[in-house]
Amino acid sequence: MTARPNRLRDHVRIVIVGSIVADTIEAADGSVTESLGGIAHTVSALAATAGGAYTIVPLCRVGEDCRARIESWAATLPGVSLEALIPMQQANPRVQLSYAAADRAGERVECLSHAPSPLTETDLEAAAGADLVVVNCITGTDCSAPAMRSLRAGCDRVYLDVHSLALGTAADGTRRYRGRDDWWSWFGCADVVQCNLAEAATICGLDPAAAGEAEATAAVEKLLQRTSADNDGPLGGCSGPGVWLLTLAAAGATVFDRRRGEAAVTHTPAPRIDVVDPTGAGDAFGAGYVCAWLRGAEPEEATRAAVHSGAVACGSAGVPSPAAFQKGLLSLI
Repeated sequence: MTARPNRLRDHVRIVIVGSIVADTIEAADGSVTESLGGIAHTVSALAATAGGAYTIVPLCRVGEDCRARIESWAATLPGVSLEALIPMQQANPRVQLSYAAADRAGERVECLSHAPSPLTETDLEAAAGADLVVVNCITGTDCSAPAMRSLRAGCDRVYLDVHSLALGTAADGTRRYRGRDDWWSWFGCADVVQCNLAEAATICGLDPAAAGEAEATAAVEKLLQRTSADNDGPLGGCSGPGVWLLTLAAAGATVFDRRRGEAAVTHTPAPRIDVVDPTGAGDAFGAGYVCAWLRGAEPEEATRAAVHSGAVACGSAGVPSPAAFQKGLLSLI
C-alpha cells in the first residue's frame, strides 16, 4: 500500500480492519442471543457516536451466507460504507460465546469457526489515505504483521486492539490465551494499543487466569519502561505505541502515556451500570477513544469517553441500535 500525506479533512474517513462475525452468545443465566459481532460493535459504536460526521469503512472478508444480514444492519448506521467488504466463498466467521461456562468473572468460553485468510496487499488499498485505521484482531487471522506494516506506512494514526492476537485456537475451535514471539511486530506499528487484563498478562508473560489488576499494571509499566530505555529491547529500537490502554471491565481503564518518554500512568473509573451482556464492550471502548482522539482529546480525556462507550455496550444483548447507543451515552453524562 502506498503511503500518502494524511491530513484530517472536514469529513473524516476511518477504516476498521478485522472481521464481522456471527455471534451466538450464551449468558450466565443460560439465555441465548444471536447477533452480529466482532468489528460490528466497533462500527456501530463509531456510527452512533459520530452521527454521520465520519465515513466509517469496515475492511474485512465476509461469507455470502452472512452478507445480506450485514448489509441490512449497515443500512441503519449513519456514515457507514460497505465499499471495502471482500466476499469469500467459505462461510462467514462464527463465534460461540458462553458466559455460563466461564470459570473467571468477566471471562468466557469462546469457540471460533471459519476463520478468514489474512488480508492481502491488494485488499489493503482500501485503507490508503484514511485519516485513521483501527485494527481490531477479532479472529487473529484477519490481519497479519506485514499487513500492519503496510497500514502504518499508509496512515498517520493507527489504533490496535490486541484481542485475538493473545488467543490460540485448538482443533475443535476452542480458544485459549497463549504467548507469542512477534508482539512487537504489531505494537511497533501502532500509535495506541488496547488490551484487557488477561491479554496484558499474556503479553507480559504472566498467568492470565491468575494475574490481578495491580500485578498486570506493574508488569505493563515495567515493559514500557524497558522499551523506552533499551534500543535493543523488545521493540528493537522502534518507538512503539505512544499510548497503551489497559481495560479493566467494571474497574474502568488504566492509561500509560509514554509519548514524552517514561510512561505517565493514570486510572479512569467506569460508571456503575446494570450489565446485560458484556460482549463487545472492548470494541465499543475503542470506538469511544477514537472519536475523542480525532476531536483532539488527550489520552486521559479520550479514555473517559471510551469507558462510557464500553459501558453503554454492556446495556443490551448483541449490537445496540444507534438510537439505543446514543440514549445510553446521554444517560451517563
